[in-house]
Amino acid sequence: MTFLKTLFNRSFLSLFFTQYLGAFNDNFFRVALGTYITYKVTSLSPDQKGVLTALAVGFFMVPFFLFSAMAGELADKYRKDILIKATKVLEVIIAILVGIGFYYNSINMLLIVLFIMGLQSTLFGPAKYSILPDILKEDQLITGNGIIEAATYAAMLQGMIYGGMIIELKEFTLFGYTLTGGEQLIPGAIFIVAVIGLLASLFMPAQQASDNNVKVDANFLRSTWKNMAFAKQNHSIFLCILGISWFWMVGAVLTSQFLPLSQIFLKGNSQVSTLLLALFSCGIGLGSLLCNVLVKGEITSKYVPISALLMTLFLADFAWAASGYAAHRLEGIFKHIWWQTSYNRFAWFRIMWWFIRSTAQYYATIFS
Repeated sequence: MTFLKTLFNRSFLSLFFTQYLGAFNDNFFRVALGTYITYKVTSLSPDQKGVLTALAVGFFMVPFFLFSAMAGELADKYRKDILIKATKVLEVIIAILVGIGFYYNSINMLLIVLFIMGLQSTLFGPAKYSILPDILKEDQLITGNGIIEAATYAAMLQGMIYGGMIIELKEFTLFGYTLTGGEQLIPGAIFIVAVIGLLASLFMPAQQASDNNVKVDANFLRSTWKNMAFAKQNHSIFLCILGISWFWMVGAVLTSQFLPLSQIFLKGNSQVSTLLLALFSCGIGLGSLLCNVLVKGEITSKYVPISALLMTLFLADFAWAASGYAAHRLEGIFKHIWWQTSYNRFAWFRIMWWFIRSTAQYYATIFS
């Protein structure tokens, strides 16, 4: 009953769809761009493609580090509903820039647009989380936060899958126009999702600003340092921040290497990389559920050391399995897999199992 009452709260429902569509677009574009570089750009060597896909993750993540403190100050000083609507307008503009980048086949421009999308998500983050106490009652906050988190991970999974699948499309006709590849659909898809997200945000009623007296520091490096210094005053909180940041760094490095891994080592097509990304996302959800079972509502870090140790062992096993996998072309996700050598079959399923178990352990560690 609480779940339905929370979900169908007008303000919360508006935030739900706004957040869901935004998370979908972020991951859809990021994975689609990485898959496009890996499998469709023929002017680059495999090593160059690997560097570019890693850079793409970096371009998306850097704004979170540089501008998160400033984004929090903006969310405190100004009305959060206005900030959310403004970020959705920026998302529509980003979709237009994506179309220009693909039209001119400019990888450099698309990387810059990915940076801007990361900036837009950075500005959206503090506003979406801090508005929850304003639109929900106290007894609905845990349910509301859970719904938002679950929707975010579902949107991430769908964005990753469709972002990889759309690149697989060959020449086809749409509304009488002949398109030469799935990458031509990417700008339109992002634009439609962004517009729907903008319309959803318009149903969010006006909210009061938290503190009009907050000063927004234009020097984002100084504001970041100031926030870190404040966090350092509490030793336990500071250690948690360092630990979570380290785990997210490991996750960012791994996700940046899925595409070159599937192409260079596994000799697979974009379907293989999409499968790996999907397994990674499923591990997120499994890890979240596992954490809830382990801690039983208790706030504790007792599972962190053993989780970190197990994650290290899983990483080592994954490297061993991938390095020992023979170079056979995988034309589909499971096509030809049954008549490879026994060792190759074993290594392949170890790799898939690694994605599920290690990401489950990874997120169980974070949330515990």
